[in-house]
Amino acid sequence: MKKWLIVACFLPLFACARFRIVAVPYVPNPNVSEPMKVIERVIKHQPPYYNTVPHEVSVKSDCIELRKWDVTNTIYYRNIGNVVLNKTDIWYAEINDRLGHWMCYVYSFDESEAKLFIDAIYTMMAKQ
Repeated sequence: MKKWLIVACFLPLFACARFRIVAVPYVPNPNVSEPMKVIERVIKHQPPYYNTVPHEVSVKSDCIELRKWDVTNTIYYRNIGNVVLNKTDIWYAEINDRLGHWMCYVYSFDESEAKLFIDAIYTMMAKQ
């Protein structure tokens, strides 16, 4: 009985170890020539990881509107605090607000696409 109890306690830890999140150090280069097009393309072409792909994407000069089902999530560039590049089994950019709270994830199979997306976000943030 003790063995089963020990196995039951450690099983969640082993399951979580598979999805190890690694924050990748990256210094953004906010000098993208067409940042709005890059943001829209990367969001629209992200893999359907955890069913995160919005049905409609509208990238404007002051915000990004993501519509999924009947809910619209609006992310204003002026409210973004930082964007962190992460790697699990897939690359993703984690957008956080100025207080450090999560706002959005954007996934990519390619490291270069994830970095370009971050650069485009910082380019738009610099224009605000």
